[in-house]
Amino acid sequence: MYGYGADKTLDLKSTFRVFSKVIQVNTLEANDTVGYNAIYKASGREKIAVIPIGYADGIIRKNTGRVIYINDKPYKTASRYYCL
Repeated sequence: MYGYGADKTLDLKSTFRVFSKVIQVNTLEANDTVGYNAIYKASGREKIAVIPIGYADGIIRKNTGRVIYINDKPYKTASRYYCL
């Protein structure tokens, strides 16, 4: 029971947290792509952070596009693996 479900009427709460660290920060230019099959395309110059966490750690593709926090500031994920 992870505390997540498709049925919003259940009002489930998160039952866990996962922690990791940023290992790399890159600057993307417009039209640069990131991720398997280039799933994310930069709309302009932007920074993207790489976080070493993935499927083996319990992160599933269903979580694509969710928010993660770095130093208590929210960021959307940009790929099927966790980049922002």
